[in-house]
Amino acid sequence: TLENPDDITKPLSNFISGTFPKQNYSTTENLLKHNSPEKIVSLTFAIIFWFFFSFQAATTQRDFKIPVTYKNIGEDVLVESTKPDIATVTLEARGSNAFDLLDTQALSIAIDASDLKTGIQKVLVTEDEVVKPANFSIINIKPQEIDVSVKSVKNIRMTVVPNIIKDLPSG
Repeated sequence: TLENPDDITKPLSNFISGTFPKQNYSTTENLLKHNSPEKIVSLTFAIIFWFFFSFQAATTQRDFKIPVTYKNIGEDVLVESTKPDIATVTLEARGSNAFDLLDTQALSIAIDASDLKTGIQKVLVTEDEVVKPANFSIINIKPQEIDVSVKSVKNIRMTVVPNIIKDLPSG
């Protein structure tokens, strides 16, 4: 018989640690072995909920009229004209509301002007020139070729001295 309930604590602890020794796992082993069934069930439910609520398999396409702009224009080059100066680009995204937050002002076609030569030339518009958010895909670009007229110019710095003939009337 026990006279004091605290007297059983030490023999009981010794019995449990001797019968069921505590195993020291590394962090990775503990992550994989501890509560594994609960983790598998939780992950399964998370994937199922993601498919039902977040994943949108349907894609949506829209056409946008996008202006043609130029980058890397040299100081001695002037782009006189671009025909046409607006191209129609068809974008595609997942989900019906993908286009709701799209800033259409941020869309552009940026042609690299560093390789343009003097005169009229045809430039191929590729997907690389279309500036768009990463979650959109390009389906079509019309027209795929544009005519660009380039002129060679020379910058001259000069002082202008006005020749005043008569004083202006007051008032």
